[in-house]
Amino acid sequence: MIVPMKKVHIVALKEDLKPLLSSIQKSGELMLLASEDIVFEEDAIYEENVIQRTDKSMRFLKKFQEKQKLFSNYHEVDYETFVTLDPKREQMLEQVEKAEEKLQQLRNENESLKESIHFYDIWKDLDLPLDKLNFSRYVNIHLGFVAGKNVETLKQLIFETGGECNLFKNTSDGQAVLIANYVEDEQATMEKVRLLGFNEITLPQEPFLVADIIARKEKQLETNEQTILAITEEMKSLSKQLTELKLLSDQMASVSEMKRAPVTKTLSAIYLQGWVRSDRQKTLIKAINEVTDCYDIDFSDPGPEEQPPTVTKNNRFVSAFETITDMFGKPSPDEVDPNPMMSFWYWIIFGIMMGDVGYGLTMVILFSVLIKLLKPKGNSLKLFKVLMFSGITTMFWGALFGSYFGATWNPILLEPMKDPLKMLILSLILGALHIISGLLVKVYANIKSKQYFAALVDQGSWILIIVGLGMLFLPKFNQAGTILLIIGAAMIVLFAGRQNKNIFGRLGSGLYSLYGATSYMSDILSYSRILALSLSTAVIAMVMNMLAGMVQGSVIGFIFSIVIYLVGHVFNLLMGLLSAYVHASRLQYIEFFGKFYEGGGYEFKPLSLKLNHINQIKEN
Repeated sequence: MIVPMKKVHIVALKEDLKPLLSSIQKSGELMLLASEDIVFEEDAIYEENVIQRTDKSMRFLKKFQEKQKLFSNYHEVDYETFVTLDPKREQMLEQVEKAEEKLQQLRNENESLKESIHFYDIWKDLDLPLDKLNFSRYVNIHLGFVAGKNVETLKQLIFETGGECNLFKNTSDGQAVLIANYVEDEQATMEKVRLLGFNEITLPQEPFLVADIIARKEKQLETNEQTILAITEEMKSLSKQLTELKLLSDQMASVSEMKRAPVTKTLSAIYLQGWVRSDRQKTLIKAINEVTDCYDIDFSDPGPEEQPPTVTKNNRFVSAFETITDMFGKPSPDEVDPNPMMSFWYWIIFGIMMGDVGYGLTMVILFSVLIKLLKPKGNSLKLFKVLMFSGITTMFWGALFGSYFGATWNPILLEPMKDPLKMLILSLILGALHIISGLLVKVYANIKSKQYFAALVDQGSWILIIVGLGMLFLPKFNQAGTILLIIGAAMIVLFAGRQNKNIFGRLGSGLYSLYGATSYMSDILSYSRILALSLSTAVIAMVMNMLAGMVQGSVIGFIFSIVIYLVGHVFNLLMGLLSAYVHASRLQYIEFFGKFYEGGGYEFKPLSLKLNHINQIKEN
């Protein structure tokens, strides 16, 4: 059901603002509204900055975590711990940030050192200090690279001029060479050398041998690696306190939320307005009484021009399926809650699409365990419950179809692969019933809003047509089906265009509306996808069983067959879950919701503690 909402107005002393907002935030019952005179309590720039820094540091710190125990990522703290801002957490944040910056600096420096060592290593055998390679009075020295095919030509050229050519390492840039020329032959010789593709380089003028420079850089590289190792060990130790950063991030998010609460102020008073659930008014009053007794509060129904947020209240089963509806759009407050009816049909259709006892049992066990160990929240929890509940109908339909991990045994109703026509008929019957139930919800909505005639002629007529059409396929009920078809069609022709005062306009509009029967037929045929999905799941499961059975001729073959069996069925289960989720949702959104549901509501977002990383707040 959709919970009625109350508009609430609160006036209190300005001095009570912070404790008042804190208590309201703890209760999580009031969705504040902004007014024209809004004054934000404080800007939250600092908190938002800390959140960004903390989330970045958490991603960095997670790289150093030791392998975590399965499903160990669950954290809960008591309320006092959550609202107490411990400076040590920000100190830890700064420590992690400095370590990250230092690590990046050292890694960049090491990359530069490795490139430098690689470059100098080419000239490692050079037996002169680098500052002695300058041009002298009698000899000029050149370092560079030349293509391997020109090395012998180069050596011959230098030899003929009386110079010297020393070879070093052969690299991807060519053969490293040192050329020494007499000054008087420099210009002519180097012109010829350059024609051979000589690529000259210049080394830094340092008073050291290349080997000494390499040794210094290698020592610096080793020192940096030791520092990196020390920082890594430090981060591994700090990663055990990752919960502290998670807590800091959620604390800052909660403080930011409170600082951005819309408040109207005067010199001595404050004014808050917002929405509260009608069944939680006392809880809100209790939260205010905990911090002040000097206030005034007023509750009122929404005005005709106001649209409150939508909150639904359903049992444990139905509430799990609310996430399916929310993906389409929340109902508006004056609509009928679609979830009770939708959840039942989604549950049934999902199960028939999967239709295997083994898969259903796996779903129930798997998602029950995941809920117990992961302790998901919000829509993740609801989705897990949807899949867990749908495992029950998957087992039910699987037993009717006699399907057990793709193996057929004692089908009670039918075997989809052997009786595809019967399966198609079953799918279409379910589709017709699904659509009729959608029309009945609209009938209920019209009756609730006292539109009795609309309920009779707008929805009742189509129900008669769908039922009558179905009865035509039953020989004993042919005549009754024809009568229902005629009555339904007559109601549409006579009353679908009742807004037209002209009799001919009314009849024309009615005849055009009768053409909508093709749309209903198309909707019902859409349920043939139930047949397609159930067959695909069954066929893939059967193929996996056949493949596994074909390789069981030896011990190795038996082991291999188990691998095929497990991998194949896990793959089929995952693909089946995805397909059933998508197509069952599609049937709700298009065929079912199209008959009565408009949506257009928005979410109830009360001022509350933000738990993005911490799972639960315990009461002290």
